[in-house]
Amino acid sequence: MKISVVMSSFNGENYIEDQLKSIQNQERPADEVLIRDDGSTDNTVKIAQRFIQDHHLENWQVEVNPQNLGWRANFVQGMLEAQGELIFFCDQDDVWRSEKLKLMEKIMIANPQINVLASNYQKLLGNELDRIGPYPAGQQVKKIGLYNNYMFVKAPGCTYCVRKEFAQATAKVWNKEYPHDALVWELALFTDSLYLYTEPLIEWRQHRTSAFSKESRLLKSRSKKYQWLKNSMKFNNSIKEFLITNIGQIDTGKKQLLEATDKYLNLRKKFYDSKNPVYGLWLMNYWKMYPRYRQYLADWYLVYLNHN
Repeated sequence: MKISVVMSSFNGENYIEDQLKSIQNQERPADEVLIRDDGSTDNTVKIAQRFIQDHHLENWQVEVNPQNLGWRANFVQGMLEAQGELIFFCDQDDVWRSEKLKLMEKIMIANPQINVLASNYQKLLGNELDRIGPYPAGQQVKKIGLYNNYMFVKAPGCTYCVRKEFAQATAKVWNKEYPHDALVWELALFTDSLYLYTEPLIEWRQHRTSAFSKESRLLKSRSKKYQWLKNSMKFNNSIKEFLITNIGQIDTGKKQLLEATDKYLNLRKKFYDSKNPVYGLWLMNYWKMYPRYRQYLADWYLVYLNHN
């Protein structure tokens, strides 16, 4: 099978060379590496271009966007441009284990029912390795079954391998405000085609300037959380559209979960709109729908104490 690696880069000069080395050193080389730079103002592009030239990597390319698209759109555009049958998402600041492509390709070939395969990761804090997640380490291929708080994405997109046909289908219902990894994770969940390999195959770097860290901080403001709720309501409807278009029907259990999620998100939005504590108390009936239980308490804080 042909493998494409899609990287989104932006002002990543501090770490990108380590990531490029880890891709080059794969035991199973990638057939295509697409580096989409979103208008870096540092030396990111020069570092990537020099690395490609120095190592004579003819199947690698750097494309610089004429204007900043944002990391969501940049990844989706790269996903659509990729030619490989298997597409691997890649952040600019992680480090891949040398066996990552080889092992994940082998699993995808042996299991045609898998559309999205994630892997465990090991957190990299500065230069120190931290805990392994999101599941206990091992060498198991684990099916991820549908769960109530399905909008909680349990593994980052930088661990994913996605079949090209599935990637193209998911892009048709993509919302420009919705992350690419949440898009494919949740749609794979609802099509019973999401699996995870429990061996940690990347070192996932955590630092304050990463897109993940910036996004997490933004969601601690009332206005950004409110916008997230509206986007999530739209995407819940997009899941229904995707299932009807690609499968033809929605089974009873999935339909009930989508309807319950609609009610839960609408109730949270009403709480933010009205500041009526009755809505906040009603939300206790949807306790299990929250990505994390502490976010229920965070809603009260954002509604009454945070005005940003």
